[in-house]
Amino acid sequence: MNEQSQLARIADMPAPGRAWNYLKLSGPGWLQGAMTLGGGSAITSLTLGAVYGYELLWVQPVSMLIGCIMLFALSHQTLSTEERPYQAFRKHVHPSLAWLWAVSALLSSIIWGFSHYPLSAGMFEELISVVIGFDIRSDGGVQREIYLFVLAVIVWGVCATTAWHYGRGGRTVFLFENAVKILSGLIVACFAWVVIESSLKGQVDWSAVWRGYIPTSLPSDSDGLVTVMAALGTAVGINMTFVYGYTLLNRNWGRAHRELARYDIVIGLVLP
Repeated sequence: MNEQSQLARIADMPAPGRAWNYLKLSGPGWLQGAMTLGGGSAITSLTLGAVYGYELLWVQPVSMLIGCIMLFALSHQTLSTEERPYQAFRKHVHPSLAWLWAVSALLSSIIWGFSHYPLSAGMFEELISVVIGFDIRSDGGVQREIYLFVLAVIVWGVCATTAWHYGRGGRTVFLFENAVKILSGLIVACFAWVVIESSLKGQVDWSAVWRGYIPTSLPSDSDGLVTVMAALGTAVGINMTFVYGYTLLNRNWGRAHRELARYDIVIGLVLP
C-alpha cells in the first residue's frame, strides 16, 4: 500500500486510531518540538517561575497556541501549493520582506543554535562522567575548555551532517526522527516525574497552579515584560517558521499530508 492510500485509510478511522497511526508517520513536528525544547525555553520558564511563581503559567500555552496557528497556516499553504516558503513569500508578499525573513531566520539560528552547542557539551560531559567515570572538571583551566570545545564540535558535526542529508530520507533520517521522539518523550517523562514526586511531598499548590493558567495579570516592571516577550518568542522562533516548510517538502509531503501535518504539530510540538 502506497503512502497516499494509507493516509486515506487512516483519515476514515476514529480520532484515537488516527492519532496512533499518524504518530508512526510523523516527523517534522517533532523537529519543531526539539527546536523549542531548548535552552531559551528553559531559561525563560525558569525565570518566570522563580520570580512570579505560578502567576504566569498562562504565558506558555498562549504562546504555543499562537505558534501552532501560524504553523498550521504555513503547513496548509506549503502542502497545498507545494511552493517553497521563501519563493511564496517573495512572490505573494514582497521581495524585501522575504529577504528580511530569511536573514532574520539565519541570524536567530546562529544566536539560538550556537548557545545550544556548549549546553550540549556540558550535558555530554556529565553523561561521560556518569557512564565511564572520566571527569576533567576537577582540573579545570584550559584543558577543560578544550575538552568542552571538542565535545561541542562533535555535537555540531552530527547535527550538521544529519541536517545536510535530511532531504535524502532513508534509514539515517528514520533513526534520527525516532531518536528525537524518544528524547522528547524522556524530557516529558522527567518533568512529569518531578511534578508527581513534588505533589506527593505536598510541595505543589495545585489551586495556585490552576489559577496560574488564567491570564489575569501582566508584570508591571520592564524586566518582567521583557521576560514574558522572550517566553513568547522562544515558544516558536522565526527560524522555525522558515525551516518548517522546507522540512515538509524535503519529506515529499503534499496535499494528501495536510491532516497528518496538523496531527504532527500537535503530537510532536504541542504535547512535549
